[in-house]
Amino acid sequence: MDLKKDTLKCEKCGSKKVVPIFYGYPTTKEFNEYERGEIELGGLTSDLTRKWHCKKCKNRF
Repeated sequence: MDLKKDTLKCEKCGSKKVVPIFYGYPTTKEFNEYERGEIELGGLTSDLTRKWHCKKCKNRF
C-alpha cells in the first residue's frame, strides 16, 4: 500500500479515509476499484491540483 496514503489526512476535516482521484476514461479495472470505494472518479479532464478525495466530507485536495 502507498505509504503516503497511509499517513495522509484530509486537509479540511482531518479524516484518514481518503482515496486517490482517477481522471480519464475508466476501464473495467478502474470502475471495479470505484465500486469497491478504492478510488474516486474525477471526470475526463485532469485537475492536477486535486489528487485525493475525502470519503467523509467529500473534499478534493
